[in-house]
Amino acid sequence: MHSTRNTILLLTSVWLAALTVAASIPARAQSAQDATPAAPRLARMSFARDRVLYDESDDARTWAVGTRYKASFGSEGAVFIPAFGSQAPRNYPHALSPDRVTVDGEALAFESRTSAARDENRVSFERGAFVERYDLALESLEQSFVFESLPRAGELVIRIPIASELAASEGEHGLEFANDFGTLTYSRAIAIDALGRRFTAPTRLVDGSIEIAVSAADIAVATFPLIVDPVVGTLYANLALDDTRNTDSAYDVAHDLWLLTWTNAFSATDTDVFARGWQVGGVIDIVLDSTQDSWNVPRCAYLAASSGFLVVASVTFPGAQLIRGKRVLLFSGVLLQGVAFDISGGDIGAKTNPDVGGDSDPNGSTNFCVVWERAEGTQHGMASIATRLVSSNAIPQGSNATYLTIITAGSANSPTVSKSSNGSNWLVTFIYDAGINPDNVWAARVGVSGGVLSSAFPVTSSFNLSTQPVASSFLNNSSRAMIAYRRRATQTGQGDIWVALLDGSTVLSNTNLTALENSGFQAQNQIDPGIDCDGQHFVVAYSEFDPTFSLYNVHATDIALSGNALVLVQKHVPVRLRGLSEFRTQVAAARDVGTANSRDFCISWDFRENDQDYDLDFELFEARAGGSNSTYCFGNGTGGTCPCGSTSTATGCGNSSGQGATLQVSLPLSWSGPSSLDGNASLLANGVPNGTMCLFFQGTTQSAGTPLGDGLLCVTGAITRLGVKSAPSGSAVLPSAGDAGLHILSGVPIDGGARTYQVWYRDSVNFCTSATFNLTNGLLLNWAR
Repeated sequence: MHSTRNTILLLTSVWLAALTVAASIPARAQSAQDATPAAPRLARMSFARDRVLYDESDDARTWAVGTRYKASFGSEGAVFIPAFGSQAPRNYPHALSPDRVTVDGEALAFESRTSAARDENRVSFERGAFVERYDLALESLEQSFVFESLPRAGELVIRIPIASELAASEGEHGLEFANDFGTLTYSRAIAIDALGRRFTAPTRLVDGSIEIAVSAADIAVATFPLIVDPVVGTLYANLALDDTRNTDSAYDVAHDLWLLTWTNAFSATDTDVFARGWQVGGVIDIVLDSTQDSWNVPRCAYLAASSGFLVVASVTFPGAQLIRGKRVLLFSGVLLQGVAFDISGGDIGAKTNPDVGGDSDPNGSTNFCVVWERAEGTQHGMASIATRLVSSNAIPQGSNATYLTIITAGSANSPTVSKSSNGSNWLVTFIYDAGINPDNVWAARVGVSGGVLSSAFPVTSSFNLSTQPVASSFLNNSSRAMIAYRRRATQTGQGDIWVALLDGSTVLSNTNLTALENSGFQAQNQIDPGIDCDGQHFVVAYSEFDPTFSLYNVHATDIALSGNALVLVQKHVPVRLRGLSEFRTQVAAARDVGTANSRDFCISWDFRENDQDYDLDFELFEARAGGSNSTYCFGNGTGGTCPCGSTSTATGCGNSSGQGATLQVSLPLSWSGPSSLDGNASLLANGVPNGTMCLFFQGTTQSAGTPLGDGLLCVTGAITRLGVKSAPSGSAVLPSAGDAGLHILSGVPIDGGARTYQVWYRDSVNFCTSATFNLTNGLLLNWAR
């Protein structure tokens, strides 16, 4: 009791001294440089195709996509398009359906225009007199003509007109149709009767047609049904065929499902879009566009209110570029896709560079937000930023787009939108070039019910070139979000990755993330940032030049907020080092409003094999919970000088029990630092005299240390008493059983903030000065949101 009373009396002098020195000692600048990187949880995904994929286009055609071809089946018949790769200037389709069939020289009547029916990997046309059938495999398709009977005896001849630009020739194994980019092969057919007997069916080029004949003698002995059967395939010159790039991803919280999207350059004028649904239990691949229209820059987002995705792309038609979309949802383990629909409306000008935002809250928005860049008519180099809401059932809202910018001078381009809204709006960012101040980052907010909540406003405003802006989602229950962008002094100069912290329409800070990381690579070029927020942390990924191997590698940095300060929880973490240049990073968070921190981020990018061959990678990166912590103000002379001289170790000033007492934070093993939403952190004081009383207190700033008693006062600013604990074995802990959590005792707000801590303890042995107390070292906790 007497000891506790003395503690309280002595505490008064501590407060007075602390308040006196707080005004005179400058706070040490907060630093996030000592954040310790940890290996992310990686989950690489293989993209080897193991089955034919199918797509229904809005003109009622069925499309099939293998690894060396694609084919369409509509009322006009079957068309085979060999895959010659991105170096081919265009597609080279080849028609496969017959226009004439004769028996003993007389024409056989059949249905020339009929719809196709698909059953698994078989597509059929019921033509009355016969069935035209296609069995599809990954690298080829097998064409069959099935005759249940013939009206008369005699030679059967099937004629298929050659509707192809490819040069036709007859080879040893059949017909070939070729150009400089590859060869389509059409094998010599055979006829097979019901007993399995096989008959030769000579396959020749005759008067601009493929002609397949079964002799009258073979027809006379055949048992029906009779099947005439060639095989169609592709031989290609381009060994680097699979040119895939332009990745993106979004997360379905209801099914714990990632949707991954990308493009495949089928030819120089035809880009197809593929998607993969990825869960722990397996993958589901689909093709979102396999038509001969070119779909570019696909972007995807998830809407929890409907448990579905929207994928958007810029689609090139003859003489036009439009923004189109497709809905995708998971049903009974299958990814279902809707019909492609127009989003951009009838406004003039080419529409390019789309992006889409959704909402991860099942009680949130029922609309998606789509943004894109629209060329301003015939004015060269001028563009505006357009936005339009799309409902969960794929209906564009309003009569046309809403424009965030109407450009009368300069140009706006390259828009992105946050993956998820915060319940009231999406954050949109883009580049604005006004000519005088070129390439600055601007932003705007689009309401979840439509309309622009705030006029477009500048995020950067300088003569430095700020490009490639990307908008993150929001912190939970907050209007705070980030924009990552690339900044450089000249058009050809080295660029750094910067991040802007926004609260609504207010720009709180612009920070050079490259410099803040202090990784030793600040002099190297950084490009292609991606960013998202899981509600607690921001993860930024980017490509950085490696001068040793002259290539670009993807790195990631995990950022928490401590008030308005950036805390680097993990910094400059290599995501994958494969020895090939990596570009165009995208980041999407596994947002789940039902948990405090979902932690998983999907980072995707392209990597370069050669000029015609890009491949892609997706990896999961795990954010680490919490902020950062560091000790400071030691009694070893690195800061203030102890009243009785320095101790030799990184503790507080020496005491009667030994070298000195230490203060540290105790955290669960999975944490890197304290989170303002959790109460699992505790303060631990060690090395104090056995049985003494310890007073835990906090401040808002830190100092190098001012002599006080036998120790140094290291905590300044607004000082708060937290609690008194005994140290029966030379150690004391706060909080202990029955206490509120440390974040509650510390009064940490939801947005976090920096707090400094120290322990005052009794040391009545005549050790140094006449004072009977000492202090531990200081502890800085960046409580992070």
